[in-house]
Formats: sequence, structure tokens, C-alpha cells
Amino acid sequence: MRILKGRTYEKTTSFYKLECDQLANYPDLFFKIGGKWLQIKASDYTANINDECTLRIVPQSYEPVWLFGTPLLNQYYSVFDQTNSQLRFSPTVNSEKADLTDYGTPDKSLEDVAWELTWFFDIYKSLDMEGLYWPFQLVGNIWFGLFGI
Repeated sequence: MRILKGRTYEKTTSFYKLECDQLANYPDLFFKIGGKWLQIKASDYTANINDECTLRIVPQSYEPVWLFGTPLLNQYYSVFDQTNSQLRFSPTVNSEKADLTDYGTPDKSLEDVAWELTWFFDIYKSLDMEGLYWPFQLVGNIWFGLFGI
């Protein structure tokens, strides 16, 4: 996940530390489950407790799996239908989340953001050159395609 780049993982708590002053800049996440998009708001997957900010999505050390738990279920009514092996979601009455719809495809694909994992993105961000986004993205995508991260 690109939001983790440069973050510190605390082994004692199993959480990633985040900069509290940057929480407002984190994007909402969307996951497609059963043909419908579920929204996880940044306020759902981050926590600020006594000025210690963390990511509430937890990686597992023994396999490449992330636990979403409460951040995914927050403000959704969920039905676990064991008879039909189905899981259903619906935003709660007072939810601020988008209705479950067939949004189609996300605005960005993996190819659009993969370059953000390369060192070209780090240079781009440090120079704060918004007008030169496309050349950095082009070179970053070429690098990612040839060498990976």
C-alpha cells in the first residue's frame, strides 16, 4: 500500500505510525466486493489516540494478508449468511459513506500509481513540482516496468 511508504512499523503494537498532521490528506479507500464498491473513509482506517497516530489496517507477519476488521465494517450494517455462504453490506442510516453501487472501475489503475513506489516519486515529491507530474510519472512507470520497485 503506497500510504505506508516511509512509515514506521511498530512490532510491539503491530501498527504503522502516521504523522498526525497529515491525517486529513489520506484518501478514502474503496474495495469491490460482490460487484459493489465499499468505502473505507480515512477516518475509519486511521486513529489519533493521545497525539499518537496509527493505521488501523494490520498486516500479518506469517502471510501476505492485511486485516481490515473494524475499519471495513464501520458504518455498515453487515449480514453474514452462512447458509448461502454470502456476506452482505449496507450503509447504516446515519452513515456518511457512499451508497453501495456499481461504480465501474476506479479513476486510477495500478499502472497509474505503481511509479509512486519508485525513487522517482520521492524526488518528485521533494521538489514539489506539480506542473511536471507527467514526465516524472513516465520515467517512473518505465523504471517500474523494467526493474520493479
